[in-house]
Amino acid sequence: MLEIDAASLRSPRFHIVVISNIGYKNLGSGNHAKPVKEERMVRIKPVRVMKRGHYFQLYFYNHLQKRRRISAGNNYLVAQKMAVRFTDWLIDGKDPEKEYRNLKVKDASLPMTLRESYSIFMKRHGNFKSKSMQISYDKSFRIICSKSNLADISLGRLYLAFFQIICIKD
Repeated sequence: MLEIDAASLRSPRFHIVVISNIGYKNLGSGNHAKPVKEERMVRIKPVRVMKRGHYFQLYFYNHLQKRRRISAGNNYLVAQKMAVRFTDWLIDGKDPEKEYRNLKVKDASLPMTLRESYSIFMKRHGNFKSKSMQISYDKSFRIICSKSNLADISLGRLYLAFFQIICIKD
């Protein structure tokens, strides 16, 4: 159980947060552990966004008071949003790096449909082709979208279906 005293957030240069953790300790000669409430003061400095070369980096002290640095990409607005999110996680007493990894895993595990992958395809491949080829890609995609619901099925299921069709023909 993690409790934070939000009334102690007063200093503009850093936040002082009281983190209460209920742990279990063996008190005395008995074999039974009893719940003990432990409190500690944690000084949380704000997350800083700094540019190094072409990329922005976040500098912060994690929940264990160790200095950390994480790359935030080459867009300043994205880096600022990440800094706000990291500060919120620190105030909540969470490990920002672990939370960020979990967030990335959740985003990566979402199934992608043909409709979502078309814009990525055009951005990475189609824009480098001739105008007539781009028109051909666009017409083909519109036909797929209008004739059936293939555009909204996940790519994994489409791949399995086509693989089964190929195996049946052979």
